[in-house]
Amino acid sequence: MATNTFRPEEKLEGSANYNSWKARLTAILEENDLNDLVFNTIEEPTSNAGRIAFKKKQVKDRRIIYDSVKETLMPTITPLKTAKECFDNLTNLYKNKAPSQKRVLKKRLRTLKMNKDEGVGPFFTKIAQVRDQLTAIGITVDDDDLVQIVFDGLPNSWETFLASVSGCENQPNFDRLWHDCLEEEGRVQSKAIGTKEGNLALTAKTRKFKKPSPQKRKGKKSQGQHIDVSKLECYNCHKIGHFAKD
Repeated sequence: MATNTFRPEEKLEGSANYNSWKARLTAILEENDLNDLVFNTIEEPTSNAGRIAFKKKQVKDRRIIYDSVKETLMPTITPLKTAKECFDNLTNLYKNKAPSQKRVLKKRLRTLKMNKDEGVGPFFTKIAQVRDQLTAIGITVDDDDLVQIVFDGLPNSWETFLASVSGCENQPNFDRLWHDCLEEEGRVQSKAIGTKEGNLALTAKTRKFKKPSPQKRKGKKSQGQHIDVSKLECYNCHKIGHFAKD
């Protein structure tokens, strides 16, 4: 039975990953002895047994190709009858567009920035994904260039950290810088949490020992001075008009 090992991120999405997609597809087809109908023009056998085997192979080949492309590409191949037609159509669409795709990816890589609410992990992942897409079409990105892209893409709040990195004798590569930035992000977040907790504790302490305002003390005193005692009964002598203390 044919096996399909395409992960979602490996499926054909366009010119950017056509070469890597073709390599994976070829390996899977060869592993299952199904590559002949995809890469060669073979006439359908005349015998009943031969036609049955031929059609079964066609179905398996088309299924593997269907499973190897993004959903958005399905309308370009589902109307086609043979696996070779599917493969040739995808090749014609994306193989010859690598030069323009190269320019698009290079520009995207140079202009990547860390968004305001974005963490270090997603930012570095975006850079790595574009790098891998360029590698898939035969373009190797120098590690020093990746490090510079990180320096240009991080916000101003990272200036002090980046200055310390620049001052190191041994400059980090892309993967090492990724690790160091993750550690720095964790340190800053821990410090921020500690500062917030300290401020909350200080606020609670201030509220606990806060003295009443002069206005409140004055208001309480004035309230006692204006009590009408003309109708009050003294609980000691039971006469009207005064308190027992008077």
